[in-house]
Amino acid sequence: NVHLDINQTSGPNKTTALHEASFIGFDKGIPLLLQHSEININATDHQGQTAVHYAVQRNQVECLKILLSSGARIDIKCQKHNRLPIHTAAKYGFKNCLRLLLSYSTCHANNPTETDMVWSSDSSQAVVEYAVISGNAHQLILLLDYDASQRYRQSNELVSLAVHWNRLECLRLLLQRECPVSSKCLMMAVQERKIDMVRLLAPLTTTCQPDGENPAFLYAASHGFLDMIPDLFTLSTSKECIQQALFLASSIGLHEKLGFIISSTIKSLLSRK
Repeated sequence: NVHLDINQTSGPNKTTALHEASFIGFDKGIPLLLQHSEININATDHQGQTAVHYAVQRNQVECLKILLSSGARIDIKCQKHNRLPIHTAAKYGFKNCLRLLLSYSTCHANNPTETDMVWSSDSSQAVVEYAVISGNAHQLILLLDYDASQRYRQSNELVSLAVHWNRLECLRLLLQRECPVSSKCLMMAVQERKIDMVRLLAPLTTTCQPDGENPAFLYAASHGFLDMIPDLFTLSTSKECIQQALFLASSIGLHEKLGFIISSTIKSLLSRK
């Protein structure tokens, strides 16, 4: 009898039969391969990718289900990008794969190293950061729900990404989850003229410095972003800062308009006290 090595690799990528079956979605063949007692379910190709990597790359949900229920590991990073399968799922919006991988993240057989499947980074981004960058709010909700440490409440990196990539829905979600907001995030929104984001962020951060300087207000005034002024101006803004804003606005012909808006905003703020 000829003995066939079930883990034999072939081709330039050094893949096994399990890799190929997972990649093409041959979900009927995978259980047959796994019946072999000698099979290495976590065998890697020439780049360190497992069958789980291959299934996720092609969004082969049924194949992934079989692999995970059979104990395939999800914590093995490939060599090229230091990437876990879940990075690929988050990057390309494969929601069902993402949900499956998260559901097995606390199983010792699948994740013996107890790798954090929300904040683990490849060579570029953390898993949750890919969800923000892609603007996938549904995936973001899923990942934040699995963030047991609630790390997202301890830094403003996700808010900053949402502003930079103009992901308004993700920003709303992050603010609802009480993610911290910094003055840098607000300034970024002002500089990139993202008025909807400015209106969300301004009430949640201190626009004025202790000396009365109001950088975001000053930037908006000097660039003619007058629709932002009511959101950025505060009663703590110093007279010197206001004078500088009016001077800068005069160079673009907006001295009178800015003065009127500042006056109206002051009246409105005083009426609320």
